Amino acid sequence: MEDDYSSYNLTNFSGNQSENTVSGSAEKLEGMDTIWELDAEEPEEVNISYSLMVTSGKAKLVYVDPEGTVSTLLECSAGEDAGQSASETIEVREGENRIRLVGAEGTGLEYEFTADKGDVEAFGD
Repeated sequence: MEDDYSSYNLTNFSGNQSENTVSGSAEKLEGMDTIWELDAEEPEEVNISYSLMVTSGKAKLVYVDPEGTVSTLLECSAGEDAGQSASETIEVREGENRIRLVGAEGTGLEYEFTADKGDVEAFGD
């Protein structure tokens, strides 16, 4: 079963996209949206880097494989672990692979995401 559902509420959102990088910030974000996707013809490696800074609430980046299995890449909450960043190589499988940004109710955040393959999309596009 494929889930292309994206639902969100945004307050004072600004986003930027250039080539293979997407970034943005929101005073309040609630919900989720896809910020990267790759329809792979065969299994391959993708180099990604990301950063997330949460000023209120909590947010996470999740990877969704072609079967719909969700894996958390990064999770941040306001306070102690408010800001995190990483670079890694992920193994994508044949089919539609996605990364989504997910925010709990009233989450204030800044994020940046880069991938060397696939399509990046600004949140809310």
